[in-house]
Amino acid sequence: MLRLEAASEYERYRVIGSTVVRCAIQHGLRQVETGQPYGLPIADCDAVLAATANSINAGRFGDATWGAGRRIGDQIYHGAIWSSQSEAEDPVSAKALDFVVRDNYPGGPSDPSASEIDALRRGARLLEALLPKVARSALAHAHSIVIFRSGGAWQRTASSSEFRLGGTIFLSSKYLSNPWWVAEHLFHEALHQQMYDFRHTHLLLTADFDRDDAPRIVSLWNSPDSNRWDAHRSLAAFHVYVHLALLSRLIEQRPPAKASSFPTDPMRMIASTVAYQRAHYLAEHLKAECWNELGPAGKVFVLFYTRVLQSIDIRPPPPAASLHLLLNRYLREARRVDALGLKVELVSNNARLELEKLAAGETRDVKYILAALQKTQALDDFEAALAEVDERDPAKRFAAIRDLIAKTLREVSIDGYSLGGSGQVDGAIRAMVETSSDQLKVLLAA
Repeated sequence: MLRLEAASEYERYRVIGSTVVRCAIQHGLRQVETGQPYGLPIADCDAVLAATANSINAGRFGDATWGAGRRIGDQIYHGAIWSSQSEAEDPVSAKALDFVVRDNYPGGPSDPSASEIDALRRGARLLEALLPKVARSALAHAHSIVIFRSGGAWQRTASSSEFRLGGTIFLSSKYLSNPWWVAEHLFHEALHQQMYDFRHTHLLLTADFDRDDAPRIVSLWNSPDSNRWDAHRSLAAFHVYVHLALLSRLIEQRPPAKASSFPTDPMRMIASTVAYQRAHYLAEHLKAECWNELGPAGKVFVLFYTRVLQSIDIRPPPPAASLHLLLNRYLREARRVDALGLKVELVSNNARLELEKLAAGETRDVKYILAALQKTQALDDFEAALAEVDERDPAKRFAAIRDLIAKTLREVSIDGYSLGGSGQVDGAIRAMVETSSDQLKVLLAA
């Protein structure tokens, strides 16, 4: 402790920000207090703390010693990129990081290539060209960046952060060639780490927010296997969507001149309207459903970022709006079916019949809804357009029918957020999407 107190502010920032130092302190303390194994073995915790003290004496600052050429930038707040060279430079920390990563994720870190390191640095430069102050604030919480290879258990993961691994973010190597993607996901995951640091130092949540009977917010744009979020996850997502809305809107309205040297298509990034809508939804439901799960700082957090959101989005969705979010999920699932059809030839007789049955049920529901709304012309147009869908591949046909359904519902919507009426019609749409999602989940898992 005396060695750390004598260190400079920057040294303390790097040492305490290091994931392995945090884990050594937290895991070691828990094991001492409970007498039970937890996370990093106690001997490894001791080794990390001893190595850290030696590093301070030698003028090295935790993860920042992993080679200047392997950081995402040249500023003091830029994080280090993990590579196998780290094992030679700091073997104790590298071993500990590998352990805690594998303890929380389906695989360990991967060695980045020189081109991947360059891609990370390009993405960081782009992000800081777009949002200089906000980007710096977020990136200061990402002390280390780990690359992983897509495949296996990582297959559907693009990027990730974990509260138990404070200071480290994970990015898939699959999309690094697009600097706009890198900029968005660096920002996204660094923002998560920023919020995790708030949680470590402020009363964002109550002590029992994650109890079994605690309220959950249903993120309507996600499928049923991952859409019931506790207060922590909802708060983290709300925080990120407010920031991504700002980033995307800036790009869409007035791309900075400094970004002109990054010609890759920025439209791979989340659209500002999507980020706005999700942020508004989460703010509304955090206040309505999870308010009692938030600590004093958590309530201030929500109110502050709600004001930020209102200042940059002057036309928020009406209260209780859901149609736009449900259709977002509906179309994402259609894209997933289409992609699976191309990759694994989802054309078995059983799959073909189930997709046809599912599509038929959805078209019946939509026809009933259009009739109930007395949208005679829309119903006629829908039936005519449906008759012209001539895709033979079952996956593509299913996706095409869902595209048509979503287009029709949006056209008859009164404002893009609701079909109007007493609420029963919107309820029928939600029931259709929820039922279809459940059935599709079973089909895709088969």
